[in-house]
Amino acid sequence: MDPARKNQLQTKLQAAKQAVPGLLRQAYCIGVTLAAHQQPVAFRLTVSGDPLFDAVKAHAEARIMDATLDVDALLPSGPYHLWHPGDTRQRVKVLVNAFAERPALPKMLRTQYLYDTLADGCVNGAFVLLLTRPDRSVRAWWRTRPDDAVMTDKDLELVLPEAATLVELDSVLLTPGRLPGLWTSDVLTVRQLYDYFQGGHSIQVDKGGGYEEPLFIPKTERATVDAAIQSAVVAGTLWLVNPPSSLWAEPIPPAF
Repeated sequence: MDPARKNQLQTKLQAAKQAVPGLLRQAYCIGVTLAAHQQPVAFRLTVSGDPLFDAVKAHAEARIMDATLDVDALLPSGPYHLWHPGDTRQRVKVLVNAFAERPALPKMLRTQYLYDTLADGCVNGAFVLLLTRPDRSVRAWWRTRPDDAVMTDKDLELVLPEAATLVELDSVLLTPGRLPGLWTSDVLTVRQLYDYFQGGHSIQVDKGGGYEEPLFIPKTERATVDAAIQSAVVAGTLWLVNPPSSLWAEPIPPAF
């Protein structure tokens, strides 16, 4: 073969090889999925040099979520209809699995996003998380974040705060600035603390932009509140005063 023609052939072969991946990408230009109404839907993709799945994920028809959800979306008043009328509690596993079982719900790219959304909701006080152990003892989380092992436990339940009773209360929550509407001055009476956790009431919380929404305070038995006070005083985060006596960084005597 003439050297010039041989060189030209090699150049064109190399160009053809480089064009093959792009042509293959162009062949995969239609995405098919189940729409919210549970019927198949096809949509055309704009194919580029970027990974093909990125194009699928970015298309609105795919309804793929690659981030945490708004906490309110998982509540009974949310748009996803995850609760039966009148329900006040739901297993976390049921809520998470619903996104894999129901085509009407967004397709979550990672299950961890759902667990993170639920953990954020617990920290924000939108609901209480309860875990019943095999010995029937119960752990509770409200305005605190459970660890990942707890979030994936099959027995973990989500309970609306207006229907929940806290069986334990993190003493850190009693310090100023942690619970909205609790501290209105530098002094808080034990009676005010009992009233705050008496149940059956809500407080208005500023959500920014001049918008407020109610936050329900779960009922907490006095013995549970007393245990949190004891822990806070022993830790030195609260100072308990009952003139002429005062206690700080020490146990509270039973007769105090």
